[in-house]
Amino acid sequence: MGDNMSIKEMLHDADPYVRRDACESVQESRSDEYIAELVRVLEDEDLGVREAALNALTAIGGEPVAVAVVPTLGSEDVAIRNIGVEILEQLGSVAVEPVGKILNDSDDDVVKFGVDILSKIKDPRVEGLLAPLVEHKNPNVRAAVVLCMGKVDVATAVPTLLKALGDSEEWVRFSAIEGLGHLEDKGALDALLAIIESESGLVQEAALDAVARIASSEDSIKVLPKVEALLTQGHVLSVGAVVELIEKALMPGSSISNEHSLPCSQIWPFLSSTTETWISSRVRISGLLGGVASMFFSLMNRDVRTKKTMSRNAISPIEAIGTSG
Repeated sequence: MGDNMSIKEMLHDADPYVRRDACESVQESRSDEYIAELVRVLEDEDLGVREAALNALTAIGGEPVAVAVVPTLGSEDVAIRNIGVEILEQLGSVAVEPVGKILNDSDDDVVKFGVDILSKIKDPRVEGLLAPLVEHKNPNVRAAVVLCMGKVDVATAVPTLLKALGDSEEWVRFSAIEGLGHLEDKGALDALLAIIESESGLVQEAALDAVARIASSEDSIKVLPKVEALLTQGHVLSVGAVVELIEKALMPGSSISNEHSLPCSQIWPFLSSTTETWISSRVRISGLLGGVASMFFSLMNRDVRTKKTMSRNAISPIEAIGTSG
């Protein structure tokens, strides 16, 4: 097993254990002369051998490995593509240029795989690679691009993502909203609030989640009346986002001073509409509010006492939390 031919022969051996041992030997030596052979072994019928080849390639590392692995993204075998994606993501920055070269591939799926990989690597060079794809003909590619821009924190992303909010495809708009949520740029708040009021379903929910993530304490105070209005109109909103906005609005130092400062007529019944979620929300808020928690819980209890679906046993432990601060 000491000479090169011995290892190559082992990689072609009929016994999967021998092939795996060969991969492990290369992993230990990190010799780059076996890169092509290891990429071929990624298609081995034995899963253990495939994994050993993956480990050997990532151990060798470097741009030559990335160049050799990139073609696997065009494989018709989903398992091979997934292995290729995993290796390229693990290689990190050395894979940026090789992956960047496939972004003009005629196969839109290959392009999307490339964008997804770049979103995990988070390299400054990604911005220049993504720019030409913002208006790609395939909505799945456009969606991947705007989400990647948010995850990688591309410097010029906010104007691009705001423009993508007007895309004709719902999935692209949804991904642009997610990207804005990752960026947490307050310049996007007004546009996201407009989306909440004009959209419905997943897009509306994503916009509210992004607003809750971006908003400051004072922003949250201004947003909550809009949430109240939407609930009054019958919109179904994200409980988690509503709770997060309330938490932020009630942070120490905010302008909220008493129970009448927050809209409650629709928000509290909304939070109490699902027992499990309502209890979880109350626990979170109680942990934040401390001494003033009981004031707000009394408002919620007022709406919940008439609910016959919630047992007294389920309420009592939470009331104890609310009144113990």
